[in-house]
Amino acid sequence: MIIMQKLLAVLIAAAALFVLWVGVGLMMLYRVSPQEDTAKSDAAYVLKSSSGRAVLFTKEGEEVADYGIYVNLLPEADQQRLKDGINIDNRAELSKVLEDLGI
Repeated sequence: MIIMQKLLAVLIAAAALFVLWVGVGLMMLYRVSPQEDTAKSDAAYVLKSSSGRAVLFTKEGEEVADYGIYVNLLPEADQQRLKDGINIDNRAELSKVLEDLGI
């Protein structure tokens, strides 16, 4: 019985570490340049499909973040939106668009 309790405690600790690891990874994915923290930044971004993956670019075409999500796994309407490019003006908008896409 004591061995089972210890095993359960180890499994719970491992699960908590895994959740923490995933959370930190997601925070890294959502990280965008600091000047974007303003409500309406002069710098605008475009989230679009590049090499089959969802990638965030500056308006000038410089890659900011590759989310590693394969666009072909998303619903067809979202695939089209990413093919056309989704304009992003600030961090809040980026978070909402990523959430809407399930990324």
